[in-house]
Amino acid sequence: MEMLDILRKFIKCERTGNWNLHLHSMKEMLPYLTASGHSLYAKSMYIYLQQMQTLQEQHPEVSSDFSTVHHVLRRNYHFWAGLSPDLVIEQTLMRSVKSIGGLSHGRDTGDSQRT
Repeated sequence: MEMLDILRKFIKCERTGNWNLHLHSMKEMLPYLTASGHSLYAKSMYIYLQQMQTLQEQHPEVSSDFSTVHHVLRRNYHFWAGLSPDLVIEQTLMRSVKSIGGLSHGRDTGDSQRT
């Protein structure tokens, strides 16, 4: 149940833009990532958390922006509408690839397309 609580907190912080809860939930995830063998994710997250702890001293303006809900992107002004930047980038790229003139619109992956 503890893992589900961490996941709920993480989703809540990403949707609402709560920076402190974001850092706290990421820190709580570390032992589970390590125990499950995801050492590269754990290492990256550990370095990320170390850098974010010094953000206030090194870049106070960025830290202030992150604390005021600017670490998530919003496509509308609803409270629960925050999205992580990597998700928005992926959605935008996939939309452009599938649009008219994109890589996959109106084409199949037949042999003539591959050569």
